[in-house]
Amino acid sequence: MTISKTLPSRPEYAGILPADFLHGYASAAYQVEGATSKGGRGPCNWDEMLKDYPDNGTDACRSYDLWKDDVRLLQQFGAKSYRFSVSWPRIKPLGKKDSPVNEEGISYYNNLIDGLLAAGVEPTITLHHYDTPLSLDQRDRGFAAVDATELIEDFVAYAKNYDWAEPVDNSPEAIEAAMISEERSLGWFAMPILPWGFGKLLVHCWEVYAKDLNIPVIVYENGYAVEHEASMPLNEIVHDTYRQEFYDQYIQAMCDAVKNHGVWMSGYHCWSLLDNLEWNNGYKPRFGVTYIDRENGFKRVPKDSSKTVAAIWKHVVRKQNEIHDEKIFVSPNSKSSDAINPDNSVHLMTDRVSMSSPIRSTQRAPRACAACYKAKVKCDKTIPCGRCVGRGIAQECRREIVRVHGQIHGAAMSSPKLSWDDLLHENHRLRAIIANNAGHEREVQPATEPSPTNLFGTKGEDVESHIFTAVDNSSTPRTVKSLADIVMPSRQSSDKILPHAFEWTFWHHFSLLVPEFKSEHDIFWDNYVGTQSLEVTHPLWLAIYFSVLASELLFMGDDELVSFDLPKMEYSTLLKNWYDSALYFLDRADFMQNLDVRSIQAISILGLVFPSVGDSQRHRAMWSLAIRHAQDLKLGTDSAHEDESYIEQQKRRRLWWTLVICEWIPVPHRSPCINDNDFDCDIPDEIGDAELCDVATLGGKSRLPKSKPRPVQYHIAMIKLAKIYYQIRFRLRIRRWQPAEIAEFVFTADEQLALMISNLPSHLQFDEKQSDASTERDRTLVRRIHQWHSNTGDLHLFSPRAGKHHIGRERGSFKDATLNCELWEVKTAEERVDKKR
Repeated sequence: MTISKTLPSRPEYAGILPADFLHGYASAAYQVEGATSKGGRGPCNWDEMLKDYPDNGTDACRSYDLWKDDVRLLQQFGAKSYRFSVSWPRIKPLGKKDSPVNEEGISYYNNLIDGLLAAGVEPTITLHHYDTPLSLDQRDRGFAAVDATELIEDFVAYAKNYDWAEPVDNSPEAIEAAMISEERSLGWFAMPILPWGFGKLLVHCWEVYAKDLNIPVIVYENGYAVEHEASMPLNEIVHDTYRQEFYDQYIQAMCDAVKNHGVWMSGYHCWSLLDNLEWNNGYKPRFGVTYIDRENGFKRVPKDSSKTVAAIWKHVVRKQNEIHDEKIFVSPNSKSSDAINPDNSVHLMTDRVSMSSPIRSTQRAPRACAACYKAKVKCDKTIPCGRCVGRGIAQECRREIVRVHGQIHGAAMSSPKLSWDDLLHENHRLRAIIANNAGHEREVQPATEPSPTNLFGTKGEDVESHIFTAVDNSSTPRTVKSLADIVMPSRQSSDKILPHAFEWTFWHHFSLLVPEFKSEHDIFWDNYVGTQSLEVTHPLWLAIYFSVLASELLFMGDDELVSFDLPKMEYSTLLKNWYDSALYFLDRADFMQNLDVRSIQAISILGLVFPSVGDSQRHRAMWSLAIRHAQDLKLGTDSAHEDESYIEQQKRRRLWWTLVICEWIPVPHRSPCINDNDFDCDIPDEIGDAELCDVATLGGKSRLPKSKPRPVQYHIAMIKLAKIYYQIRFRLRIRRWQPAEIAEFVFTADEQLALMISNLPSHLQFDEKQSDASTERDRTLVRRIHQWHSNTGDLHLFSPRAGKHHIGRERGSFKDATLNCELWEVKTAEERVDKKR
């Protein structure tokens, strides 16, 4: 799996961050140093807490001894900053204010800091990262001590973020002032950082806390632990694609905050530099961009994410002395006649800024004029200022042009003089834009016409909306709340159900590969027969299994219901139990929180069952969730899976297109959750499940003739049909069209459908040459569909769309019924055009 489009390949992000941006990596003393009883270090609270754990901080990453290796890594990764913490028990082993200082500890940090500076890496220091001296923790409970005054005074003497405000009195104004002061100094440090809101959080911190204080936002920790990385082979650990994607997306979110919201960012630190100790979780969660070979002298092995991050910084951080499409700002307080904006500011985009002297970088733009600033005298901060007016140099009074967090601030620059012809040309251009926009607005949202919420009248969407809404609340309470409530089929029964499922339902959902699922099924039953326990099997596989059972039950005829030795109970009770069992195991796997393709497979199979048990609301919610998870896993993006095998590629494409088909050919009154520009996924190949393994070894060529019927051909036909249906439905819903325009859309769709049908394999054609085999096949298919609706009482839900097309009647072919059912929308549009004519 590779990243589809990385930041370094996007020119709009080039040089978006200033040259002095501090990008680097983070660590914490207890998690990396080790040497817990070396160099005069005293014990800490975490030494005690983890003393009986197999993983603890005794060695950690041995950074105490190997700090030079860490500095070389930082230099190799192109880091500008290293955020590390000072170990309190290494500096003051006893922790108290008057406790002796450990000179060896001081020497260690002095050497580390000197080494970083020599390597061009700026030390960024955290004073305390949870490792409180043990004696202090046991005697006084650390900062939680009843009287921690002395301790706190000693700590904050070295701390940067030490503000705490109390109201001067009990007046509402004083209380509010104290709250504002506290929020400004503490709130943005203490608020939680949520990954999905990273970009918004940066904007929030800037707008609420930093902007008025004119200070930057710095990210000190942001990282990702790849799931199960500790159990992967070394080559997969090093090729940490998911971590590469994580940093690409999060750094882009930060760049978007800078680019689109003007956030002043001055630093970002990846957590973490090394695969360090994660407290009581040991060394299993791994955040590092460097693998630590603990069996081979704690050798540092850089992961690919370190290269990705380095390439990102190289692209988004401006090079020293490089001028990059700067904005030139005039102070809002400027009174220059050049300030033409309503807020007295001028924002000019320039390709390059050419000046006789280099632009000075500073933390904040001076409000005093350049002459007063240079003379170091008081300025009234107006332009022109009183002093310059008094000296007779008012026309020369201006503020110094400086660079502040990547943007140029300074005096207003006069706009270029425009000729009369230039002004006439600009006026004509603006009039054309205004006229075009006004006409577009009138056309899109006519003042006299109602909103186009219903294009098909009461015979179409209104009827369906009423029917489907009526069954929304018809679901019954869940019947499976524990493993004891699950009704298991026998091994013999399951062995009979499975081939039936391969023949009758797997081509509906195409979520599973027949040979793979058969093998997994046999393994499961071999284990279950011996243990009689479901605990040892992954809950998501069990969710898939019970989804298959429930969906298959819908397609069984009376003869199968008897001959398959099913559990002795009412049909509807068994269906509900197996359906609820699938939901139970999805819940047990916490499917809403955990991205896993098996959750998507289970939900796509349950798509056959939801309407049959009257669970329409859950159907919509879970289907939307499956789509979102599939998008997060990039199932619909071929370029994100360049390293996958041919088998995995075909499985992924089939599953993705199942989601698309069922989302694009839905009940028409609902809007789809997938747009055609949201993904880039080719249609699956015309190849059967059993052929896939052979094809993988034959370079994509099957041994079987192309004319051989394959279930996937129906899937491909439905994909093409869904595309045509989506396109016309999307066009019709953009706005209210004229009848002639609608007719054109319908005619285009009709031509596309005709072409698609003419290219269908013979066994899917309407006018297939009939034989005894094909006649029996069609009769059986129609009987299966009729049995499905008869078993669930679900036929009435299809009647508005099926109507005259005879679904469920044996005299019509199954193919006619299916395709006619899906083309009803286009036919309705045609009828509407005819009526308007």
